[in-house]
Amino acid sequence: MRNIIIIIVILLISSCGKGTFITYELINETGYGLVIEGYSHRGVDSDIILAAEKMFLEENSTISFQRAKGEVTDQRRFFSIPSIDSVRIIFDYNKLLVLSCPIRITSRNCHSIFNYSVAKITEEDYNNAVNINAD
Repeated sequence: MRNIIIIIVILLISSCGKGTFITYELINETGYGLVIEGYSHRGVDSDIILAAEKMFLEENSTISFQRAKGEVTDQRRFFSIPSIDSVRIIFDYNKLLVLSCPIRITSRNCHSIFNYSVAKITEEDYNNAVNINAD
């Protein structure tokens, strides 16, 4: 009986401080490598632009990551900073798709790609991108 009580106490102590997390998936359904960059200038000087960590995806691949649930962390969703107002998707360093977030503060409002916990970059997105290199 004493061992059971000790085990229960250990389990309770070890579970303290652990928050709830949401898993996000970013899926590249194209045959191109991707670089995804999120930017924000909301809430700071107009001369300052905050850049989220770049995300890299190989062709036809998926990355998964977790974000802690909470008042502040929920705002980040796919990006390492909140208040994203534009997203750049670069396909094999040849084509660029810029997504502008029309209003409000989260990537959730930025584009249908980032509306849910699973985001997909498709061939249609590639076709909507513009050439970077002038030939």
